[in-house]
Amino acid sequence: MGFRPAVRIARLHMMTTDALLLDTEHRLFTERFDAFAPEARLWRPGPEQWNANDVMEHLVRVEEGLIVGLERQIAAGEGRRDVGVPSPEALEAVRRFLRSGGRTRVPARATAHITPQGDDPCEVRERWDRLPSRWREALGSVPEALADVGLLLHPRAGAITARGAALFATDHRAHHAAQLKRLQEAEGFPGG
Repeated sequence: MGFRPAVRIARLHMMTTDALLLDTEHRLFTERFDAFAPEARLWRPGPEQWNANDVMEHLVRVEEGLIVGLERQIAAGEGRRDVGVPSPEALEAVRRFLRSGGRTRVPARATAHITPQGDDPCEVRERWDRLPSRWREALGSVPEALADVGLLLHPRAGAITARGAALFATDHRAHHAAQLKRLQEAEGFPGG
């Protein structure tokens, strides 16, 4: 009986730590994005490449999708969708790739949901600024019984837990912050 409260406290600590990591990466990405002059946010190094606004919109689309997915799964209770057993190894491989600075194409089945659509940059920024509180609320709503359950399906990692979603989002933000840095350093960058 003494074990359960210790587990609950440890999980609460992990979720709090994950929210803090998300907050830190949110701040770092925001600082890098805000270093771009408004006109520089529209600059593309090539015709099919993303500009800074596209990168932020992509992050917003991905993270809103993760948060909405978590909210739906939690709200469904016992009727939630079984997405499979999480593989910590598969998630770690995705996280390692994101931290490596490598580049890849998004799987086709996910592209329509996360590719920038040219949304209004002011609206995207408002959505971006709301993400930290939305993450804290979503992570805080995960019952202990679902802490280790695959609640979301990632296109490369397969089933992931709420914590896995937060860890992915943290590394995904850092990955795209590096993309912003590459944009600033690219030949032809305005003011560069």
